[in-house]
Amino acid sequence: MGPARLAPLLVLLLLAAGAGAGPLRGAAGTASVPVFAAPVVIAADVATGEPSLVVDPNDASRLYVAAPDSPATDVWTSADGGASWLRAPDTLGASGDSSLAVDAAGALYAADLCSVSGHGDVPVSVSEDHAATWARVVNVATESSGCGSADRQWVLAAGAGHAYAIWNDGDTYFSKTTDGGRTWLPPLSISSNVILGGPLARDGAGTLYTAYDDGLEIHLLRSFDDGLTWVDTKAADENGALRDFATHPLGTVNSFVVAAADEHGNVYVVWSEEKDVVLVASRDGGATFGPRVTVTQGKTGVFPWVVAGPSSGVDVAFYESNQNLEPDQGQAITTWHVTLAQSFDAASAAPTFTLTPVSGVVHRGSICTTGIACAGPQNFLGVGGVPTPGDRRLYDFFEMRVDPAGNALVAYPVDRWIVDTKDPFDAVFSDESFTFSRQVDGPTLG
Repeated sequence: MGPARLAPLLVLLLLAAGAGAGPLRGAAGTASVPVFAAPVVIAADVATGEPSLVVDPNDASRLYVAAPDSPATDVWTSADGGASWLRAPDTLGASGDSSLAVDAAGALYAADLCSVSGHGDVPVSVSEDHAATWARVVNVATESSGCGSADRQWVLAAGAGHAYAIWNDGDTYFSKTTDGGRTWLPPLSISSNVILGGPLARDGAGTLYTAYDDGLEIHLLRSFDDGLTWVDTKAADENGALRDFATHPLGTVNSFVVAAADEHGNVYVVWSEEKDVVLVASRDGGATFGPRVTVTQGKTGVFPWVVAGPSSGVDVAFYESNQNLEPDQGQAITTWHVTLAQSFDAASAAPTFTLTPVSGVVHRGSICTTGIACAGPQNFLGVGGVPTPGDRRLYDFFEMRVDPAGNALVAYPVDRWIVDTKDPFDAVFSDESFTFSRQVDGPTLG
């Protein structure tokens, strides 16, 4: 089903009564579960995935989305809270991967993986006019080898002119700027043996966090001095070997491990493992962690993203299947949609989660979780809309944020299926429609 057909479906879901069909209304007329407005198409036809999403801290109606493309990262902007979107100029890097952040002065930072020289330099472009133009770009990693030497960079901003970058190149490296991206500190190695490193997070006290896996365990890195030194803590054991291609060619833990922190010292780490989305929580700022908690409820879930509220509340968004099976074993009848799992006791020993659909069907068939090792459709490969093993057209993650009131905001790709679009191009290529959903009712993290 294409984006234009999602709105009627959501209307029917909201009107229906019964478990799983839509929200139950309380006496005050407020929904008892999150309710999302009809989805808005950001871009109707893109040959990419992994949309990054950020909210301007000075103006919650101003949103940005970016995604890797060629020759540079694609950027879209919204000045009305996501009701409409405009294409902005490409970044000054050369894409590969992309990540966005906005600082307290409203400056937008866009981190690419590759520079125009073809190296894995992690160039960070900065815009000071809401992405109308790009004022400058600085290579943060200054790699001397090819673009593929570095992998999965992330950028985070805090304060005016203050931003951080992190990336993997064997070790996990960190850098920061305090002058609006004009200069960056030399790269600092903060961890080794990292297989997959997640995005940066920061709490109200200024502590920085990032989570990663090393093939056997999930770890949390913390910095209490703005990134100068880091403490490494084990958060959980993994269930099986991560990306052991000899025994688990499809992998048992999937990209990426994501951390979030609230204002009361609670830290949350999520990842997807085989068929489940897993969460662990810490009540002492990440020094120790409680038991593993399965967020999914009998259906397969992959690629989670977590956002924390002020105290013990979290939203976890992920792709959920209509079946309980290995994600790469999806069949013609297998469908996927975006689901929001919400908990207001996530730091407790036995948290409860309410699962709510965010979207209609966004994908059919399999979802491959082994990155560039996937054999199926990637970008311009394969046949769009036809379920195949090893399908990576969604890439490896999507992002969620919350507005100042705590409403969930989600950007995600939707397959372009020729049966809906009637576009012959979609019979050959595996393009997507980038889509945005906003929570408009129900419990929030505010």
